[in-house]
Amino acid sequence: KVILSDGKSYQAKLIGSDSVTDLALIKISATGLTPAEFGSSSDLQVADTVMAIGNPGGLEFNSSVTIGYISALNREITNSENGYTMKCIQTDAAINSYGQVIGINSSKIVASGYEGLGFAIPIDVAQPIISDLKQYGYVKDRAVLGISYQYLDSMTSRFYGLPTGIYVVSISSPAVSEAGIEKGDVITEVDGKTVNSSTVVTSIVASKKPGQTVSLKVTRPSTGKSFTATVKLSQSTGK
Repeated sequence: KVILSDGKSYQAKLIGSDSVTDLALIKISATGLTPAEFGSSSDLQVADTVMAIGNPGGLEFNSSVTIGYISALNREITNSENGYTMKCIQTDAAINSYGQVIGINSSKIVASGYEGLGFAIPIDVAQPIISDLKQYGYVKDRAVLGISYQYLDSMTSRFYGLPTGIYVVSISSPAVSEAGIEKGDVITEVDGKTVNSSTVVTSIVASKKPGQTVSLKVTRPSTGKSFTATVKLSQSTGK
């Protein structure tokens, strides 16, 4: 549902969504609205003044406005839920400049001792994603490994007598099975990098295209044997 500043409400249709950037594209049937103009986030400089207009806490505080500054550019922020890393705009407000949208508020640090540390997806990064969502309903040419997994930290791995790495919960790509990997295996290295966090896998896969390969060091707990497998990455369909 979309509610305008005058209180008028519209039912919205989901066109597509992207879990990597946490962006979604929705559509309403309306006329007479003034669209926001996209600017360019590449023109930003530290200390530029920016404005945020949003609904913190929902409709009770709708159309709230805050003003602040660009604190930093190209901050690498890792999503704690999916492990993907993006270069974001850091601001103590955000994110609208000269009436043009130059970023989309995405996350903030919520912890004792931190105040005014918000992060936004640069509009130059968001625009091609929005275009893909509009055309395909998902982000095209994004690679996925083709497994679901659970990261085993050092404490968990010791408890279960398994190596530290990612435990293969299920397999969705035939290329993974063809490479000899099975459910229950533990991947300990990706392209020579030790899997000491869940972000290692997602960051390496995100840097590649469908059809390219990754080299995986795999341990099979049932036999205690390790082997190296080369897996061709498949394309995400947004599902």
